[in-house]
Amino acid sequence: MFTSLCVGLITIPVASAVTTSGTITASETWSGTVNLNGNVTVAEGATLVINGGTRINIPAGDRLIVEGSICAGDITCGAGAPSSQGAPIRFVWADASGSDPGNCAVAPLNNPDPSCGSGIWLDYTVDVQKTKLNYVTLEGTYGIPVQIQNGVYRYGALVLNDASIDARGLDFSDVNTSNILVVGSAAPTISDSSLTLGVDGQGYHGPALQAQDAGKGILGALTIRSTTVSGGDSPSAGATCESGQPGRSAMYFSNSDVDIDFVTIQDNAQGLFFQSSSGRITDSTITVTCNAIDTNNVKTSTNASTAMYIFNNTIETTEGAGITAYDNSVIVANDNTISGAASGSGFGVRDSTAQLHRNVIGPIGGWNGLWIYGESDVVAENNTIQNTAKEAISLGEYHYVDTWSSYKNEPEKSRLYLANNQIKNVTGTCNSAMYGQAPEYAFPCPAMQMIMASATIIGNNFTEIAADAFKIK
Repeated sequence: MFTSLCVGLITIPVASAVTTSGTITASETWSGTVNLNGNVTVAEGATLVINGGTRINIPAGDRLIVEGSICAGDITCGAGAPSSQGAPIRFVWADASGSDPGNCAVAPLNNPDPSCGSGIWLDYTVDVQKTKLNYVTLEGTYGIPVQIQNGVYRYGALVLNDASIDARGLDFSDVNTSNILVVGSAAPTISDSSLTLGVDGQGYHGPALQAQDAGKGILGALTIRSTTVSGGDSPSAGATCESGQPGRSAMYFSNSDVDIDFVTIQDNAQGLFFQSSSGRITDSTITVTCNAIDTNNVKTSTNASTAMYIFNNTIETTEGAGITAYDNSVIVANDNTISGAASGSGFGVRDSTAQLHRNVIGPIGGWNGLWIYGESDVVAENNTIQNTAKEAISLGEYHYVDTWSSYKNEPEKSRLYLANNQIKNVTGTCNSAMYGQAPEYAFPCPAMQMIMASATIIGNNFTEIAADAFKIK
């Protein structure tokens, strides 16, 4: 199981109707205004019920740990008054007074922030049948550190440690690190929520949601529905696409099973990053500066690999690529609309497998509609690729001969099945010592270039092509 590393001590319960610090061992209900004065733990087998409209004030650096169950604003699990968008349950953390280091100042974290360690932790022992979070806000919390790998820590304001709960109407403001951290095979459902990236100014700001080893394969996925994610006041919001910038992915998934539907990603440098993850993202809108959807490596279990399905999304980037599949990824991308990419391509496929159907790609202001290189296998059928600055399709990376290019390896054996696509309005100028003459090495861009690769080309329609339809070497 994942563990949190914080030094704060848990004190003996206060003898009152409301446990303001210590451990809740039976059933307790919070209403109105509740002022905590230390950490509170809901013990395994115990229940904390919070009625709608309740405000919980919490000292900086302190946290609520739930090992039993928490029913927050949902009448189906016992709340007397439901919470709503107009009457949410508010967890409000105080500003840290003074500059003394907090719970995380010791090794190995060495994080001196006095608010570090604050948040809500739902443990693997929670009773998921009795646990609901309905219109809950977390305000001014830092985040709880969690060791996700040996020596690697991530922070979350709401940590779900194999806690597969339902959460609706979550909202976060002024959170230093990640809003939500999902770990330990948790397969929660998060819906109708509003997430923002971390605002920490010391480099600890994180994705709005990040997941490590989340989901249970065919038994359940981390599910995100009808949720908005934005950069807000995060350093990531205004970051550029250059390396070394403080940009963070809006949501980051590692070795996880995910199901994302009707999500809006906006006002941030980066979009979604899937590292060794599987599942689907559908019917979503992503408007970012850099890459919108990045996939890297395939999720493998019991000798089987599972694809990432990317269906019916609207993607617009300012500079970066729409969708990438890199380093042994397996994707199926259908019915997406991709545009923008002033410094990128619609699709980037490197050393990966991709099936691309019925996508509308373009206008693309930077490079290609499809950029395929490394040892890749791609099937592209019934797509529309239009208004690309360079070739509509580049199969094999020929710029390895150019001094300005960062790609120095000779092309590898990429393969493409290209059938029944509409490819139109390719009128740009390309530059390479492979085909052009000094000093500019300029030549009219073909609709498709292919170098040291193989392709099956059937039934495609090429229109408004200023130069050659094909350039093959």
